[in-house]
Amino acid sequence: MHGLPGRGNCASPKSRLRLRETDGPARRQSDDGRRVILLVRWGAFPAWVAVIIVSREFAITGLRLLAANKGVVLPSEKLGKHKMIWQIVVVIYFLLLLAIRELGPARWFTAGAWGSQAWAIGGPVLMVAALGLTVYSGVGYLWKIVP
Repeated sequence: MHGLPGRGNCASPKSRLRLRETDGPARRQSDDGRRVILLVRWGAFPAWVAVIIVSREFAITGLRLLAANKGVVLPSEKLGKHKMIWQIVVVIYFLLLLAIRELGPARWFTAGAWGSQAWAIGGPVLMVAALGLTVYSGVGYLWKIVP
């Protein structure tokens, strides 16, 4: 079992720490992409929205990894945190609407007309806000980093 952290003596504690430090942000950003892609499959918004969001995540993660190889730490910015909060709000919003839709046939709860309006009007409004913050924070990040 050579080369696995915590197994044998191939990986020093320092190299294991370095692996964990660079693994975290990339994993979190790929999780964001998965959530968005699932919402596309459920018809929450068009695929091009997911492409923009996932592309931004990959671009920023790539820049951070390149900078880390040069020994430079690129901290996350406040705008990126706001972007993440809005993306989470969009995901929770659509998941709640999907859950309400599933409860309808069981006669536990029916959404009626407001459910379809919430999907058709409220969803796109939240999605545009999250998409706008995603693009704005990505461009702002690139503007500060790329010479």
